[in-house]
Amino acid sequence: MKTCISFISILLLASAAAQADQPIDHGTFARSCAPWDGSAVRFELTPADGQYPQIGFSLWTSASNIATGSYDLPLDSKKGNVNYCTAQGKCVLVNKGTVELIEFTAWTTARISYDVTLDDGTALKGEATLTGKDERTFCG
Repeated sequence: MKTCISFISILLLASAAAQADQPIDHGTFARSCAPWDGSAVRFELTPADGQYPQIGFSLWTSASNIATGSYDLPLDSKKGNVNYCTAQGKCVLVNKGTVELIEFTAWTTARISYDVTLDDGTALKGEATLTGKDERTFCG
């Protein structure tokens, strides 16, 4: 029997300026792949227009193992990570703060709150409601 460790990727994306003008309170989540090619779920938090900046939160476990609760940063390298992106491909790891998975119904809805600080001292705080995408992903 092959054991597969899954990867849940919760991508939360935001900037201080955008947060002041348009809150990061929307987003989506879908299956993804872990760094070792296991299955995963990625959560992406965005402004209402779905554009940048964004915050990405990744947990590396299968959707059936996702538990609601708080995740203190930095996450254990075997559990996941949080990224902050100002544009496609322009991302940094976030190592300070907390991300809370308040509600999770696989491939339907999720609600996440975040209170994180970037290395430059920029604080990002908010809550987002996400819509699930039930799409198949093949890893490996």
